[in-house]
Amino acid sequence: MVDSSRNWLEQFQFTFVKALKAFVYVGAEIEFYLRPLSEDSTAQPIDAEALAAFCQEYHLPIERIDQEAGELQFEAVFSPVMNGVTLCDQIIQFKQGIAAPLKNLGYRVDFSAVPMDGQIGNGMHFHLSLLTVPHGQNLYQKSSSKEDETASLKASVAGLLATMPESMIFFCPQPEALKRFISHVSVAARMCWGGNNRTVALRLPDCTLLPEKRRIEHRIASADADPYLVLSAIMVGIHYGMTQQLTVGPKVHGNAFDKMYGEAPYNYPPFPRDYNQVLQWSKEGVILEQYELKPISSNNKEDAQ
Repeated sequence: MVDSSRNWLEQFQFTFVKALKAFVYVGAEIEFYLRPLSEDSTAQPIDAEALAAFCQEYHLPIERIDQEAGELQFEAVFSPVMNGVTLCDQIIQFKQGIAAPLKNLGYRVDFSAVPMDGQIGNGMHFHLSLLTVPHGQNLYQKSSSKEDETASLKASVAGLLATMPESMIFFCPQPEALKRFISHVSVAARMCWGGNNRTVALRLPDCTLLPEKRRIEHRIASADADPYLVLSAIMVGIHYGMTQQLTVGPKVHGNAFDKMYGEAPYNYPPFPRDYNQVLQWSKEGVILEQYELKPISSNNKEDAQ
């Protein structure tokens, strides 16, 4: 019996590599807000550079800190690794490790999906490439920028889209998380894919100068989701798409909020506004059931809200 989401991911990684003769090379980004401890708090001014230095001082496992669009909103970037469990461990370590020390500066850390109505929410994005065993060739890499996407990338995207509805319960574990999917140029609008387009759920960042870094950015999960479950659902989607040799619909080239992308030939559904839809998708889903992936405890003493 698998008793935690961490153990499930650890075990599934072996299944994944055995079946595909490839492993997921994965990095992540997680967004958060800093809030003064109280209205009359004398919180010290802080920016991304100072926060990054602070994280380095406390040996928190990040690559860098970026400023985000919201007031006192930041993004922690985690370097890609060959072991998804290691990456998720780093995310948990960061969320647990940053909270207490920042109190000394007069701040609390908020990883909730939508801290306040009307504000840009906090997401947890995963960047994934598929590298062969044992040579480490990127199966998503194109030989030239003018070529179509590789068969492996398109099958992976197709699998991720096929499993996305029933995976939403992992990506958005609370009803409030659905409020993130508002009309905004940097927020995913539909269960769709595209190029360097921040309104799609599965984005392909521009890698013209470094084609070997071709990857899929998965832009759906909220920052308060269980990273082990999120990455497990993502890897199941890739595994399913690759083993079933699925085909994918056309890319979205414009703003995915446009109504046309919900119609033929695209037919990409928007993210739901009602959490009952998420629960229904989870109940009726049949793909994740085949993998025996279900909501389970992370067994981590995480208290980073």
